[in-house]
Amino acid sequence: MDDVAWPFGAAAVPILGDVVVKQRGGGVAVSVAAGDRVVEVVAVASEEGIDQALLEAVCELLGVTPVPELVSVTVADQSGASIVTVLVDDGSSPQAGAAVSRGTRAWAVARAFWSAVSGPA
Repeated sequence: MDDVAWPFGAAAVPILGDVVVKQRGGGVAVSVAAGDRVVEVVAVASEEGIDQALLEAVCELLGVTPVPELVSVTVADQSGASIVTVLVDDGSSPQAGAAVSRGTRAWAVARAFWSAVSGPA
């Protein structure tokens, strides 16, 4: 994903900000922010629906198209922390990402997707 055009400008390094999941009639709204940009995706009110919406929102923020297929999201508890690992596949190669939970599952899942789709560090 080296050819991703950052919508944040050439010098800016995007940093994941707020991740919010709000209950709505008929589903949930997932909002993901970076800098002054916010993307909201409406989802089915299920763990799988929220995970897919988080992936779509992160990809939109980072300018990643098409959105890769969501293969798996795994949460493991280790030494009092929750570690989230994700696997996505863009059709050419699978990409993995991970994050340590900082309070909410949604933030950790979004951070793990961010890691997976933003390319090598």
